[in-house]
Amino acid sequence: MGFEPDDLVKMLSGRALLLCHHNADPDSVCSAYAFKELAEALSPAVHADIVLPGGASGLSRRVME
Repeated sequence: MGFEPDDLVKMLSGRALLLCHHNADPDSVCSAYAFKELAEALSPAVHADIVLPGGASGLSRRVME
């Protein structure tokens, strides 16, 4: 049983909120960004927002600059 891109399109409709963990490290931030880009590329009707409720780690802030 595999997961196909079409399965993602079916799950997402309209808006999506991607949450990272507290003190989000670069892996967390970049994974959320990659998922956002993939979801929006697969379906133009999708709009995803990334939220870092506990903020980004110091390293993540430097990477995002």
